[in-house]
Amino acid sequence: MSERREAGGEYLLEARGIVKKFGDFAANDRITLRLRPGQIHALLGENGAGKSTLVKIMYGALQPTAGSLHWCGQRVAIANPADARRLGIAMVFQHFSLFEALTVVENIALAMRGAFDPGALGERIARVSREYGLPLEPTALVADLSVGERQRIEIVRCLLQEPKLLIMDEPTAVLTPQEADQLFVTLRRLADDGCAVLYISHRLEEVKQLCHDATILRHGEVVAEVDPQVETAASLARLMVGADVHEVNTAGHVKGGEPLLTVAGAGAVRGGAAQRVPGGARRRGGGNRRGGRQRPVGVVRGPVRRTSRGAGRGDHRRPALRHPRRDRTTAARSRIRTGGAARP
Repeated sequence: MSERREAGGEYLLEARGIVKKFGDFAANDRITLRLRPGQIHALLGENGAGKSTLVKIMYGALQPTAGSLHWCGQRVAIANPADARRLGIAMVFQHFSLFEALTVVENIALAMRGAFDPGALGERIARVSREYGLPLEPTALVADLSVGERQRIEIVRCLLQEPKLLIMDEPTAVLTPQEADQLFVTLRRLADDGCAVLYISHRLEEVKQLCHDATILRHGEVVAEVDPQVETAASLARLMVGADVHEVNTAGHVKGGEPLLTVAGAGAVRGGAAQRVPGGARRRGGGNRRGGRQRPVGVVRGPVRRTSRGAGRGDHRRPALRHPRRDRTTAARSRIRTGGAARP
């Protein structure tokens, strides 16, 4: 067993006999999970095993049908995420909740309670992000940031709350290997400072590398509690699915077909300056913003305004263009000016 697991100590959070039903379907069936301070604990299972449902109950986003939560030995009712944050529970969701048209400091300000000084908040963001190896420029526009940098915003937003428990749902799914390594350094630093981390991932090698303990769910039930550092990726996968998992050979993968959408000769205007889309850009799959492949997609989706030149061609229909979430962004800025929090 790992050193931390043998150390024992008072539990920070206990989920006892958690049941969550949606109609007749039990997403969680009598789940018990215990977390200690300074422990990085993996929560594993196939898609649909009940992981996200369980952590949403811990974060107050869902209410259990049966069972109870205990914080530092005391039974608690977490009615909503605001209650969870007051206890010291923070969560970084797999899908980010950021406004692309706002800056880093404006996005983080939306989670702040009451009035605040934007200048002081920006300095605090810069200081905390540097301390934890997650450097951020507070005045940067979110639309100009990479996926890894956007995740830093979510993590720093949590760190400003000084959490005792940080829940992370598939945090490396969108990261490069270098960004994932930096995230592991940050999580180890948090654990050394006494923060508990509940870590959800399908990447079993990184679970073995990072986590001290693991709870494995299958069909909504706990099927094993193991030390991942003495397990193999194959044995963890076997516990997750209930059978041996054979290696998949991807050598004969299918090549891409004809382009579904072609953008040629288009230009875009951002901040009053025209930006040229490379001629003949073709969209087959995902790209990253810093690599330049995102701009043609932006022209078609609407985050940037298309000039009169050029056209998008897909199934011989001209795509309808509109600016997304403009009203939502305006409402968010209004909340920032009035000092009102956007989250419950």
